[in-house]
Amino acid sequence: MKDLRVGLIVNPVAGLGGPVGLKGSDDRQEILPIYKNSDAYSLNSTLRAARALRSITKWLNQDVSSVKLYAAAGVMGELSCKMADFQCEVVGKIGDLTTADDTKRYSYEFLNIVLDILLFCGGDGTARDIVGVVDKKMTCLGIPAGVKMHSAVFATTPESIGEIVYTLVARPEAVRYADREVLDFETRPFEGPLLSYGYMRVPYVPNLVQNAKALGFVMDDGFEALCESLAKEMEPSVLYIVGPGTSSKKVLEYLGIQGTVNGIDAVADRKLVGVDLSETDLLKLFEKYEKRKLILGVIGGQGYLLGRGNQQLSVKVLQQIGSENITVISSMDKLSHLWPPVLHVDLGQDSAYSVFGPYIRVRVDPETDVVMKVSNY
Repeated sequence: MKDLRVGLIVNPVAGLGGPVGLKGSDDRQEILPIYKNSDAYSLNSTLRAARALRSITKWLNQDVSSVKLYAAAGVMGELSCKMADFQCEVVGKIGDLTTADDTKRYSYEFLNIVLDILLFCGGDGTARDIVGVVDKKMTCLGIPAGVKMHSAVFATTPESIGEIVYTLVARPEAVRYADREVLDFETRPFEGPLLSYGYMRVPYVPNLVQNAKALGFVMDDGFEALCESLAKEMEPSVLYIVGPGTSSKKVLEYLGIQGTVNGIDAVADRKLVGVDLSETDLLKLFEKYEKRKLILGVIGGQGYLLGRGNQQLSVKVLQQIGSENITVISSMDKLSHLWPPVLHVDLGQDSAYSVFGPYIRVRVDPETDVVMKVSNY
C-alpha cells in the first residue's frame, strides 16, 4: 500500500446556477444571491465533495491512514471533510465570501506542499482557474459539481473518486496518466466555440474519468426522419419537455420552433409554452399538465444523459415525469464514437434515484433502437 498526499479545493458556488437555468456559475452577480440564501451544509459542491470522501473511506475499508488529506479552509474543503468524517489538515484561511482568486491562491499553496494528487470540486470554470496556476506540474482530478463540465479532467461521478484513489494507493503501477484538456467558453452567455485553456495531468481509469465533450457529429437522414416523426406524433394536451442540445432541439425545428440550444424548453399542443426553464418553472408547468413526456439527447463524446448541463431535470422533476415517459434520441454517428460505449447518469444524490435500469433503448431512426448500457455510478 502506498501512502498518498491529497489536496482538496471546493468551489462552494459550483453548480448553483444549474437548477435555476443558468448556463454556469461564473457570474458573481447572478450567483451571489443564490449563495447567500443557501445553507452551507446544502451547497451542491460541498455535498459532492463529501460524497467523494465517503467513497474513498468505503473503498479503503474504513482505514484511510494511507491518505494524508490537506483541505482548504471552511466551505472550500474543510466543511466537506467534517461532513464525511474524514480527518484533514486545514490549510490557510478564507473569508465569508470566496472568489476565483481563492481557488488560484490555494493552487499555489498546494504546489508548495508537494502532493501526489489535487482533488478539486467544481466545473470547467474551476478547472480553468487551477490549470492556469498548476499547468502540468501536479496531478489533478475534478470531482464533478459544475454546470459546465466539458473538460476531460473530471471523474464520472463523485463516487468514482473512491475507486480511483483506492487504485492509486493499492495498485499504483496499474494507473496510467494522461495530459487532458481543460475546455471552457471564453465569454458569456456560454455559447459558441469551446476554447482550450491548457492541459492537466490526470490519472486515467477507463469509465471512471469522463471524456471531453465532442462536437460535429453527423445527423443522418434516419435521425432527421426520427425527429420529424417525433414532432408529428406529439399528442394533444401532453406537455413535452425538450432537453438541451442540438439533437433534441431538432425535434422543435420540425414544429417550426427555434429552441434554446443550451436550455430546456416545453411544448404543448404543438406550441411553445416554456422557454429556457428552471427546475421551479418545470414544476409550475406540471400543475397545468397531467401528462408529461421528456425528449432527451446524449452529450457527444461524454455519453451523459443527466447531470451535465441539464440540472433543471432534478430528481423531483424526473419523478413527476416518470422513466417510462422519457425518450432518448441520438444519431448513430454520436453513439458509435462513444468509448467506452456507456451512457452516464449523475444526479448528485446521496441515495441515487434510479431513472433508468442497467440498459436503455436509444432511438436513432423511426424504426431502429440501439440498446446501450447505463452507468449510474
